Amino acid sequence: LIINTKKKVPVDVISSRLMIQSATKSTRYRNGAQAFVLVAKEEGIRGLFKGFGASVLATGNELTKY
Repeated sequence: LIINTKKKVPVDVISSRLMIQSATKSTRYRNGAQAFVLVAKEEGIRGLFKGFGASVLATGNELTKY
C-alpha cells in the first residue's frame, strides 16, 4: 500500500504541475523530465512527495470499503 503510493505520488505531482501550467498558459516546464528536475532542485526531494499523506489516507479509506 505505502510502497505503491511512494511510487505514484511523484508522478502525480509532476502531472499536476504540467496540467496547471497548460491551464494557465505558463511555460515554466517543457516536459515531465525537466519538471521533475526543477521540482527536485528547487523544493528538494520533499517537493516531489507533496500530498503523500493524503494519498495514503485516501488509499487506506478505499481499502476499508471491502
